[in-house]
Amino acid sequence: MKKRSYLAYKNTPVLITGAAGFVGANLTRRLLELGANVHVIVKRSTNMWRLREIKKELSLHDVPLTDEKKLTLLVRKIKPLYIFHLAARGAYSYQTDCQEMIEVNVRGTATLLAALRNIPYKGFVNTGSHSEYGFKHHPLKETDFLEPVSFYAATKAAATYLTQVFAIGEKAPAVTVRLFSVYGPWEEPTRFVPTIINRALANQPLLLTQGRERRDHVYVDDTVEAYLAAALAAAKHRGAVFNICSGRQYAIREVVATLEKIVGKLDARWGAYPARNWDTNYWVGNPSFTADTIGWRATTSLNEGLQKTMQWLQVHTKEYTK
Repeated sequence: MKKRSYLAYKNTPVLITGAAGFVGANLTRRLLELGANVHVIVKRSTNMWRLREIKKELSLHDVPLTDEKKLTLLVRKIKPLYIFHLAARGAYSYQTDCQEMIEVNVRGTATLLAALRNIPYKGFVNTGSHSEYGFKHHPLKETDFLEPVSFYAATKAAATYLTQVFAIGEKAPAVTVRLFSVYGPWEEPTRFVPTIINRALANQPLLLTQGRERRDHVYVDDTVEAYLAAALAAAKHRGAVFNICSGRQYAIREVVATLEKIVGKLDARWGAYPARNWDTNYWVGNPSFTADTIGWRATTSLNEGLQKTMQWLQVHTKEYTK
């Protein structure tokens, strides 16, 4: 994918929450590449494995997202022009505490937006989730009625609405990017794509469901570009929600077949892994509004994205082994 120059970020103070996560780490690297002055909010207990080698290039701040007083003092000191809010709880199956999700996803979002009230920032990007939509049988559009079916999805929907209220009611330059199935370098090792690639590279069998579940996969570099474009457009499109999707869905069997074209025949054991209640046989987003509004489209094909991910994993085996 041809990357834009994004000169607006050069020597510009930016603030990122959730920088130690999968998408956050990739966004952090891209902003450093663009010459931004990157500030990140991280807890002392955070595992920094994704940021370890760039840690010295960052300004780290240990401030609770739910402490409005401390957050206000921090943002007054930093004066960020762009804020990327990726901190979340509940995206992984082992994160099941609903109260924690409410604290981070809902209260954390509201507190951060409130702390920014008197800061003349240019763009705030909240991170939403495709799970906010619930199960539907058509390409998901930003105007669809939200029907979350999990605590995580419900709290992310609440955060989206809070961002819209601040944007419209207080004229804040704030928008939401609603992520679909992002994959690529630095993804959680237990997730689907790194799991099947690592097992394929190790000549181990792939323990899979029946493989009929479908997802709209988006390569992480494309996703990062969407964040950058959305932040620059936030003042013009206050409160908008942008689907970050490819507009094409792939069954798990299709993903495995694509990987086989790259590495050769795999020992795929269909039905060896139990199906999960949040998976569905129809899941695809409509990217038209995002393309028409901020000029972003996913350009990395599944084949290209899997190849890039595999090449990265081969170089970073030690990080994943740890």
